[in-house]
Amino acid sequence: MLCRPNGAIVHVNALPRVAAVSQFISNRYQVPAALARQIAKVVFRVSQEHRLDPYLVLAVIAVESSFRPDVVNRYGGAYGLMQIAVRAHERRVAAVGGLRRLFLIAPNIRIGVALLAQYGAQVRSQVRHALWRYSGGEFGYARKVLRLREALQGKAQQL
Repeated sequence: MLCRPNGAIVHVNALPRVAAVSQFISNRYQVPAALARQIAKVVFRVSQEHRLDPYLVLAVIAVESSFRPDVVNRYGGAYGLMQIAVRAHERRVAAVGGLRRLFLIAPNIRIGVALLAQYGAQVRSQVRHALWRYSGGEFGYARKVLRLREALQGKAQQL
């Protein structure tokens, strides 16, 4: 990963990393390879726009939905890959076209990544706090996400 003077993060050789991470996701979470690849591509692109670590975002998706875009939490308030809580983020949901669009990969990831960025996840010292806010204060959430982040990044680096 390289940082440009304007602060943008550039992922060197992102395509091989996307391929490696996609294969890991497909195997571990038993999702179709094409779906895993599509999710990884969107995550790398949107994460770069917000200067976030794509492996952190992928780890959040793993914890929240196991890479299943159609997931609705059992309490009915959070939807899609990044489990966007509709009541808490009505404006953002409306901006992407409403509730049904949360089941689409790109709109869901765009909202989730924007929230992580808003909560400060792009600042290394604030990642745990950002994850705590993202989860609504769930105990152990940050530890679980960060452990998965390391696994995902490790697989991507085994090229």
